[in-house]
Amino acid sequence: MIAPTKEYDDAPAASPEFAAQMFVDAVLNKPRKQMTGTGKMMETFTYFTPKLVTQVFNYIYKIWPDENGDFQEMDFDRSIVKKIIPQTPL
Repeated sequence: MIAPTKEYDDAPAASPEFAAQMFVDAVLNKPRKQMTGTGKMMETFTYFTPKLVTQVFNYIYKIWPDENGDFQEMDFDRSIVKKIIPQTPL
């Protein structure tokens, strides 16, 4: 599902076995929530600091826009991110 776009080439993805195990667990055990460890961590941060998490997500959205011309005021920030993370898809 994530192969067609180059933005996700270096992104870590769940293995098919892990995804299948999550699905089987959801069907058999019917937990109220089914998420990865990263999701649980983000839920905890959102619970304790919702405004900060919203600001961080908004900043990340502006750094990695959907279209190349979006949010041109963030070009300086993108150049800093490119220096810190050379393999970023920016």
